[in-house]
Amino acid sequence: MRIQIRNDSVVIDGYVNVVERESKTLSSPIGHFIEKIKQGAFKKSLARRSAVDVLLNHDASRKLASTADGTATLREDAVGLFCRAEITDAEVIEKARDGKLSGWSFGFVPIKDNIEKNLKDDVEMRDVYELDLREVSILDDRKNPAYPATYINTRDDEEMQVRYDEDEVETEDVSDPVDGVTDNGEEPETGDPVNRNYQYHNALKRADIH
Repeated sequence: MRIQIRNDSVVIDGYVNVVERESKTLSSPIGHFIEKIKQGAFKKSLARRSAVDVLLNHDASRKLASTADGTATLREDAVGLFCRAEITDAEVIEKARDGKLSGWSFGFVPIKDNIEKNLKDDVEMRDVYELDLREVSILDDRKNPAYPATYINTRDDEEMQVRYDEDEVETEDVSDPVDGVTDNGEEPETGDPVNRNYQYHNALKRADIH
C-alpha cells in the first residue's frame, strides 16, 4: 500500500490481493484451509458489478470512495487486484499522517471454488475461480491482521468472507501549499522528487474481526 498525503486529501493505491498465490493457513467454522484466488476471478466480478465501494474497516457507514463516482478505480492485472482511491475523509487523512493506516482487505461471496483435502497436513486446499467482490476496505490501527479468514453476515443473509493480505505501508507527504504535485510524486515545476517526510513500513500482525 502506498499513501500520498496531499493538502486536503490522501491518495492510496496498491494491490489488495495477489492472485495465484497461496494464503497462510486460514481458519473457518468447518476447519483450516489454504486459499488461492485464481486469475480472472476479480476481473469477472468487476465486469458484473456497476460499483464497488472502498470502506474503512468493512464499515458500510464509512464509505471513503467508490468506482461509481470515479474516486476509486479497481482492476485485475497479471499481478492481482489493484486499487487506487482518492479520499477526502478528515479522519483517514489524519490517520495517514500519524502512520495509523495498516493495509488492505476485501469482502466477497464465493461463487465457484474447488476444495481438495491435503491428507499430509490435514488442511484443505481451496481454489476460488469465481467470486462476487462486495467491497474493498482500508484498515486502520484498530484492524491490523495478516490474511485470516473471517465471516460477516450481510444484510441479505449471505455469508460474506473477509480476507486480508500481508502488505507493507509506505507513506509520503506530497502536500504543496501553492501548486500541488504530480501523481508520481514530483514537483510540477522542476520534476524533482518530493521530500518524503512521512515514510514508514508496518508489517501486519495476525488478528480477527469481531
